[in-house]
Amino acid sequence: MTTGQATEAITEPVLIHRQPDAEYRAVDARSQSELKELLQSPAHYRSRYGPDAEAFFPTPAMQIGTAIHHRVLEPETFGKHYVSKSDTNGDHTIPELKELAKEQDIDIKGLSKKADLMAAVFPDGAPTERRKVFSEKDWLIVHGAADALRAHDVTGSWFNPGFPSYRKFNEVSLYAKDHLGIIRKARVDRIHIDLEAGAIQILDIKGCEDCSPLGFMRSVVNFKYHVQAAYYSDMVRRAQFVGLLPDMPINFYFCAVERKRPYSVNVFRATEELIDEGNRLFDKALHLYAQCLELDYWPGYDPVIYDLKLPTWSNQAKEEEIEF
Repeated sequence: MTTGQATEAITEPVLIHRQPDAEYRAVDARSQSELKELLQSPAHYRSRYGPDAEAFFPTPAMQIGTAIHHRVLEPETFGKHYVSKSDTNGDHTIPELKELAKEQDIDIKGLSKKADLMAAVFPDGAPTERRKVFSEKDWLIVHGAADALRAHDVTGSWFNPGFPSYRKFNEVSLYAKDHLGIIRKARVDRIHIDLEAGAIQILDIKGCEDCSPLGFMRSVVNFKYHVQAAYYSDMVRRAQFVGLLPDMPINFYFCAVERKRPYSVNVFRATEELIDEGNRLFDKALHLYAQCLELDYWPGYDPVIYDLKLPTWSNQAKEEEIEF
């Protein structure tokens, strides 16, 4: 399959290097994000990804995460897509406009209002900034997190732009037809073919608030990261079956970096137990999707009444003594 072909052309696994993100997203195929939504309920999936889905706008944390990915994985084009507010020609202050007028020898005598100064300095209209503009604070976060991943003893070698074919194996698009006839897709942050270790390392960057072992495990449960680990591992394995990737053992690593100083990094390998549970869940989601598609029925939560109990950890909490 080439970039422009329809998913109907997929009869065996496909791997595409350097496919533009917009093209990947436009391909009508099921992703791990969609399957995780199905696991909440088919109605949630339909609301988020169905034909009548509402427009989705990334949160500030998501936008920072995307920029960190770009800075690490596509460094050569980062500056074309992102910029610091201090480096734009957008919302100028009055002192800045006066300085620009002075530099260009523009007569602004008698002008004091911002609108008049803008019209004098930019008679054809202010230049439009097409890049994503970050505040100085967020700009430092993006660069701090990316630099931390590059400087880390483990991830530094994985995300070294000097590595042969570094960019080629970043943001790799994978497509395959499932045993249920469902077309699936995945976009892997990095496939690192480690000849020394004799293994394929699937690397996934995760920006987070807390990447301590306990904190990250909470994220794994909350965001079903184990489903992603299993799904990506399965897609890479399918590419191996048809010779698109070397036949080597597959390891999946989460490269977690905190979005705050000191931008601490932790690396987590997905264990066999974690992958097995992820496989169980995404297989359940695929069967559920096939069933809903056949019946054109997308239900929400089951209409049952639950007995609400406190979690086990609450019984272990002890009241602190209050001293007066």
